[in-house]
Amino acid sequence: MKAMTTAVLLMCVLATGVAGPVLAGEKAPGASAADRRLQQLEDREAIRELLVVYGRLLDKKDLAGYSKLFAKDGVWEGGIGSATGPDGIYKMLETVYARVTPGQYGNDYHIMSDFIVSVDGDTATSWSRWTWVIEGGKGTPEISRSGHYEDTLVREGGEWKFKHRLTVTEMPTPEKDGEAQIFRKDHRDKD
Repeated sequence: MKAMTTAVLLMCVLATGVAGPVLAGEKAPGASAADRRLQQLEDREAIRELLVVYGRLLDKKDLAGYSKLFAKDGVWEGGIGSATGPDGIYKMLETVYARVTPGQYGNDYHIMSDFIVSVDGDTATSWSRWTWVIEGGKGTPEISRSGHYEDTLVREGGEWKFKHRLTVTEMPTPEKDGEAQIFRKDHRDKD
């Protein structure tokens, strides 16, 4: 998908008669306006893909892959607590998943949507929605939780990574959360 998007964007740039190298970072010196626009579009697409891959890795319970989406000093913050760096985030998720009985939610997945991405060179911000769908009692899809993400991103080693991800659960509200013992407890607490 990314290759096709890049090819279409490149064809549009070439059709306007503006050609030149595609440079990393929007503020690359000597870059033409078309080069900067193309780079920004490519960066936005890469970040949107990162947002979706995050959900897919979470759904597969690939905690190692998931944690590597964060910068070396990246922070995950939300209802289950907070952690810093890929290793810290991995350990936090291990602790949280230990509270979940295998098969407790049946088949489950996340829907990621409503992406708003703003790129500024090698840093970016994004806002998006998430919805967690679980297998209900009759085997039908049931929305378990929903909320939004507020992200700061950084280009690290040529790839976009999460610098800070704030996960906000909007529903259920804390007073109506029957599973607060799993999803609203700081992972650092020992019980």
